[in-house]
Amino acid sequence: MRVFGDNKDPKWDKVIDDLLKMARLTEYSNAYPSSLSGGMLQRVGTLRAMAYQPEILLMDEPFGALDEILRERLDMELLQLWSKFGQTIIFITHNVNEAVLVSDRIYVMVMKPELVIADEPISALDVSIRAQVLNLMSALQKKIP
Repeated sequence: MRVFGDNKDPKWDKVIDDLLKMARLTEYSNAYPSSLSGGMLQRVGTLRAMAYQPEILLMDEPFGALDEILRERLDMELLQLWSKFGQTIIFITHNVNEAVLVSDRIYVMVMKPELVIADEPISALDVSIRAQVLNLMSALQKKIP
């Protein structure tokens, strides 16, 4: 990941180190992509996009090819990164549970890209429950190697 930034700026090294630590990839900081698992590659792709701290990040089915357990784990990591950096994330998914978990607003669209058939905010109660789930999942993740 260091290759993509300003290698001469010590702030860049800190940003990368912090992101790798949050994603539990520190020990792979010098690894080649071919030596990483699919889930690790997904995390690195997300981290690489977030490292530049754009105002808006578009994620189109970023975890769609992963199994449900890994998808939920990466959703939780994404929420942790979002809570730290606060970027606006437009997250496209066909998974309703994933949409509710990672969103504060959900748009439901039909085949025509310009046709939104529902615009649903996630209530404060839902956000509170999501925070509890996030804390629980974070605690459980620490127990998973």
